[in-house]
Amino acid sequence: MNYNQNFLDDINQQLFPRDITDKNLRKRIFFPLRFQRRESQPSHPEIAKQMSKTEPLQGVNCQTSINTTVQNVIRRLVEVFGEEMANDGVNTAPLIQRQRGKKGAWEVVYQWLWEDKFPRWQLDWIWQGLVKQADSPADWIRFTPVKPGDRKLVVPLGKMREQPVIGLNIPSMMHIDLECEAGHLLLLNRGSESQYVMCPSAAFAPRTSPHRRNNSRASAWGNV
Repeated sequence: MNYNQNFLDDINQQLFPRDITDKNLRKRIFFPLRFQRRESQPSHPEIAKQMSKTEPLQGVNCQTSINTTVQNVIRRLVEVFGEEMANDGVNTAPLIQRQRGKKGAWEVVYQWLWEDKFPRWQLDWIWQGLVKQADSPADWIRFTPVKPGDRKLVVPLGKMREQPVIGLNIPSMMHIDLECEAGHLLLLNRGSESQYVMCPSAAFAPRTSPHRRNNSRASAWGNV
């Protein structure tokens, strides 16, 4: 998966969504040409020439208005992401006031996009993919509240074809049924307070029962 290209496409869509008049055409074409990740960055006149070679702008002289295009794109970036940029320590005022410091305005934005915005976007992109997977039928993982008197290793399985729901502050059994033979599951707990009191795999459990050694179903108990 090309995360870099997907990132630029997503940001470009947020900045310049298409409409009937497509008044943002030049800015939408300019944005990825200017802010794509590469070691050697072209000048704005060079980018203007590239714009004039694209099919929507074929033959149009983009060089005469390239500086205006640059400023409009940067201004739009500040409008949409200004608060986020400020939280990352970027002074956005000089960017829209055409003031120059050690770096040009586009260079400041370029650095923020790839060093600050992109890592967060990438994590969110991956997370959303995991959310979609989690929304699929969850036959392989179920949770059953532990009732008083239940033996910790003998708890009825949760219902099939239902999304796993974990009650707050309710001790529960986790039932994991994977389609594998002679395999073992190691469950890592990332919680800061919850603790698993039994490892979910016979290979790692401190105490195992002989009748459970060849069972592909593994369970873990803990407060969640």
